[in-house]
Amino acid sequence: MKNPDCKNKNWPIEALDSLILRQLKTLQFDGTYIQSLQNKEPNAEANTEGIAFRINELERQINRIIGLYQVGSIPAEQIAERIEALQKEKNTLLLQLTELPKKKTSKRYVSAVNQLDALLQNGSLEEKRLFVSSLIDAILIDGENIQIKWRI
Repeated sequence: MKNPDCKNKNWPIEALDSLILRQLKTLQFDGTYIQSLQNKEPNAEANTEGIAFRINELERQINRIIGLYQVGSIPAEQIAERIEALQKEKNTLLLQLTELPKKKTSKRYVSAVNQLDALLQNGSLEEKRLFVSSLIDAILIDGENIQIKWRI
């Protein structure tokens, strides 16, 4: 899909198709290529650990504030406001945690790419498009540079 304000040159569909096919063949025949692509993608596990750490810290803060209330050193209104803010942040983080995409395995890609030859020979145009869109999130073109964003 082309942005009307795009200043890039027009690329022939055949050239892009050829590039994508070469990349898919690389996925098919080079098992280390999938691993290298996964290492380039942001790590969902690191995000999960960071969010979980922050949630635990928020729970500790809430518990400390409740402890201060029991001692009577802070007015109840301030405590309620502070706990509400912390709880709101915690709920937001919990929502983010559930929405993080699960890490896709390279096995799924290997399995899909192994079907490539049969699909290219016997598949309809719609099946080919569906196959490519299941593996590729976006194709970014910047002048002469073409970058494929994989769904890995």
